[in-house]
Parts: sequence; structure tokens; C-alpha cells
Amino acid sequence: MLSLVIFGLFFALALAGIPLMAALLATTVGIVGIYGMQYPMESIFLSLIGGVEPFILIAVPLFVFTGELLAHGGVGKRIVEFANVLFGWLPGGLGVVTVISCLLFGGVSGSAIADTAAIGSLVIPAMLAKG
Repeated sequence: MLSLVIFGLFFALALAGIPLMAALLATTVGIVGIYGMQYPMESIFLSLIGGVEPFILIAVPLFVFTGELLAHGGVGKRIVEFANVLFGWLPGGLGVVTVISCLLFGGVSGSAIADTAAIGSLVIPAMLAKG
């Protein structure tokens, strides 16, 4: 029942044109004011921090950063040229070159987004030119 009250109050405030941040804040303050705090504030903050504390989460932005550094450093172009020398002679060579380049660049950067940006910006114009 409490969930319905929370969502109803939030959506009513949001549909009234109040910014979402203010609607969330007003809903939270209103519910805490009506029902009171059931848990100490320290335990709420510790549980919020505990969710983003794992050391593994640091790797995500670092992989994206590494991929961007490799893309701007010209590594993507070298990887595409290397794959083209090895596999460009095959039927559908440009497609094979794209897949192999993405495989190699993804192994280095670890980020699919940076991989797509680096290899796609090099290979898509060539694909469009060849039809």
C-alpha cells in the first residue's frame, strides 16, 4: 500500500509540472514526515555507499577511457590495416576485416562503445564507398 502512495504522490507531482528532482525530494520528505524514519540515517547512507563501493566498478570508466585513448592515438587505423592485410582478400573481405578489427580492438580496450566508435569511424565510410 505504501508503494502505491509513494508512486501516486510522485507521479501526481511530476504530472503537475514540478521538476523530477523536486518531485522526488517532496515525495521522500512527505513520506518520511508522515510515516517517520524506520531506520537510522547512518544505516541508509552506509547501504547507499555500499552499493557503489565495489572495486570492480572502477574498471568501467577506465576501459572506456583506454578505448578513447587508443581511438584518438591512431591504433584503430593500424588494427584495420593489419586485419585488411590478413583477411582483405577473402570474399566479403571488408566485413571480415571489420569483425577481426573489432575483435582485436575490443581485446585491447575492453569497451564495446569505444570499439564501435574507433573501428566504425574508419570502416563505415569504406563500406559505403564499396556499396
